[in-house]
Amino acid sequence: MIIPLDNETLKNWFLECFGSAPSSENFVSTTGSMPFDEEEFDEFLGEGNLTVFGIQDETNVLIIGRENWSEEKLDNLLDRREGLGLKVYSQEMFWAFWTTGQDPFDNEAVALAFAEGHPALEYLSTCWVDWVSTQVLRSSQGGNLQMDSPEKSVLKERGYTVGKTKGLHFSKRREILAEVFNLNLFEILSPEYIRYCKNNFPHYLAEWGNPKSEKRLVKMRDFLATNCKKQKRQQNIEAASDYEEDLEWLRRKFHTGRFKFDWLNYRVD
Repeated sequence: MIIPLDNETLKNWFLECFGSAPSSENFVSTTGSMPFDEEEFDEFLGEGNLTVFGIQDETNVLIIGRENWSEEKLDNLLDRREGLGLKVYSQEMFWAFWTTGQDPFDNEAVALAFAEGHPALEYLSTCWVDWVSTQVLRSSQGGNLQMDSPEKSVLKERGYTVGKTKGLHFSKRREILAEVFNLNLFEILSPEYIRYCKNNFPHYLAEWGNPKSEKRLVKMRDFLATNCKKQKRQQNIEAASDYEEDLEWLRRKFHTGRFKFDWLNYRVD
């Protein structure tokens, strides 16, 4: 059923019932139509206190319709957001989020159920590894971009290791986390690693931003959250627990009281 958002009576009733639209940063990007007309849906979002843009480099929430979307634009966005956070909702997903107050991305099975039969989300799943994780990692089947990061991350290079067998004591792990957050990477990484990154992955170290910056903290958060989720899927309980505990420590130590971005943009459960 197509809900007529061009009917002022119904639109105002929906807005009164729904309240403000859910978004941690109060802006979203949209593309495509159906089940809602794109222009009418954008206007509805705007009246729900969201600022609506087209697809751009800073897009981290995209709402996409079933028709009139572009594979090329979606591929280009994934290329630009490689390694960064991105949530892609269908119009139906975002409508459900707004009405229930429950984000479909909080339940992987629900998000995947929304994707069934949705042309844009089905295409997305062919060119983005584990799109429900909300961190962009391209697959070899779709898009033009190959993985643009070294096999060993900055934290691994500094010796950060979890798990029952080879994992570090939590105090040592957090010492490394604090070091990576607070210091210039070029002062703590080996010349060989820096040279390897510059030669093979020239943009990788820049993605970590400056010491004590939001960009640095987000990169660290995403590393811990991604690996935590991976270990949970593999049922490596000790390693997953270490990642999850360090993630919470990182939040309390460096996010609380300093930054305003939504820490829960990436969930690990």
